[in-house]
Amino acid sequence: MQNMVQRMAAEMREQGMKPEDVNIDPETLRAGAESRVALGLILSEIVRTEGLGAKPEQVKALVQEAAQTYEQPGSRRALALREA
Repeated sequence: MQNMVQRMAAEMREQGMKPEDVNIDPETLRAGAESRVALGLILSEIVRTEGLGAKPEQVKALVQEAAQTYEQPGSRRALALREA
């Protein structure tokens, strides 16, 4: 939860706001966090039981598509494919 609060504070700073002016209560973030974790676990189990997965050519196509939004798409694409 503390990580989420820190991320929220960082996002507020990036938008020119002062996080210290806003009371960020970790408990207000708990329900959303629990829902995201539950959804991730459910989807993971569905993927596992159904034998689902992305084919390498699908991953490559999505990486190439995303890389086109950068000024030097070739370098971003190479970095992303190395990390995959």
